[in-house]
Amino acid sequence: MNGPQKKFDWKHWFCRLWLFSTLTWWGYLGFLCWKADMILDVGFLALALPMTVFFVVGFCVIFFGDPCEKNRKREFRLAKRGVAWAQFRVGVKYEDGKGVSKDYRQAFMWYRRAAEQGYEGAQFNLGVMYETGRGVPKDLVQAYAWYELAQAQEVENAKEWRDELELNAKELAEAQALSAQIHKRIEKRTGRSNPRPQATSNP
Repeated sequence: MNGPQKKFDWKHWFCRLWLFSTLTWWGYLGFLCWKADMILDVGFLALALPMTVFFVVGFCVIFFGDPCEKNRKREFRLAKRGVAWAQFRVGVKYEDGKGVSKDYRQAFMWYRRAAEQGYEGAQFNLGVMYETGRGVPKDLVQAYAWYELAQAQEVENAKEWRDELELNAKELAEAQALSAQIHKRIEKRTGRSNPRPQATSNP
């Protein structure tokens, strides 16, 4: 099982350090002006500004670290323990390539684990992956079944995405039976009573 791969986000750090250094510098200038103990000439500014930036950069890197990296590690740790929302978040990271290398197979695996615990967002995303064939062979019957489960939990757009699938009568019956089967499996596994999908027909 792959863990998070550290990925340095230069844009994030540049904006963060620029904000810290700017606020620190102008706060320091305000303090000096208030104390009126030093004349702020051009030479002083040229020396103090880079020193301030260097200090702030070093302070942030040494003492704060990367909060995004800490959150990623926490989510991976919880996902491995079986926490559904963390599994969903890890799946999103792999699908979008945020903080880890983009990997649709890993995204599918984590979505599947969360979906099997009744997590509605993962059920919808799983349907999308089955419909588009990302990380798993394309399967419209599976896509319909997972959309159906997500729609039963009132996930936004799940009904529209489900109804846009083009299934014949046989495939539709198979998808509805599969959805009911998955629903029973989730209830048995989690011990919770989730909303039951209703039988529908293609428009």
